Amino acid sequence: MNLTAAGDAQPPEGALFAVDTEYAGRCARLALRGELDIATVRVLEDELRAVWARDITRVEIDLRDVTFIGSSGIAALLEANSHARDNRCALTLVRGPVSVQRIFELTGIESQFAFRPASARPEERAARSGPRGLVG
Repeated sequence: MNLTAAGDAQPPEGALFAVDTEYAGRCARLALRGELDIATVRVLEDELRAVWARDITRVEIDLRDVTFIGSSGIAALLEANSHARDNRCALTLVRGPVSVQRIFELTGIESQFAFRPASARPEERAARSGPRGLVG
């Protein structure tokens, strides 16, 4: 599913933010693209509500294509982490660019999340199970 701040099915060139969500069994993978801030965080929150409405046991949020993350984006990820923990769901973040990861370090919250390296692109990890490399 593609969602953008403007609600377009496909994000237009220069769109602020998009979430691509894939499901495989009880696993969900959200690939975020663009700027995650106060102007766009609702797109992520809405998509997470749809994910939590399913019987999901594992969620991966891919930050590799996030170009900026503001305090509201961090707050949404902290809330997702808390929700996942409270509902016995494994939540993993795929490390984003240095500028994005630096926010986690500067705010001292990096240790609150399970991160995995942003090594290969999903299509390069085809041997793993689940959608686009999500470990099930």
